Amino acid sequence: MELNITSWGYNNASVGELTLEVSKVSYVAVLLGVVIVVGNAITLLTIKLTPSFRTTTNMYLASMTTADLLIGVVIILSVVLNASNELFDRSGMVFKYVCLSLQCVAGTVGMASVSNLALVSLDRCMAVSYPFFYRRQEI
Repeated sequence: MELNITSWGYNNASVGELTLEVSKVSYVAVLLGVVIVVGNAITLLTIKLTPSFRTTTNMYLASMTTADLLIGVVIILSVVLNASNELFDRSGMVFKYVCLSLQCVAGTVGMASVSNLALVSLDRCMAVSYPFFYRRQEI
């Protein structure tokens, strides 16, 4: 098993320097993932626990928050797996299928997040453009 250090652009790097760089990337990715999960979880809990926040617009926001939460988990997991597997043999079929699955899920959840953002924008546009016809409903 030979380590291909040049794939990261480290032509003169030793394995120890590459390991340190991979661990830095993994730590930053995990820290970012924790911030994403905590922030989105607080938003979801706020909408769930406050009855006056249960409106149609906030349900769109809750849906978008759920999609962003999933994006954070999937993308961060993908970054950590990719960074840590740079040190190992990546020719196995299991690694290829895991990466492909994570990319498919990330793409699907990303499109869900963009779609939710478009729905929230359309909802706000309708509320501003037609204030007398827009009904504020509590769910």
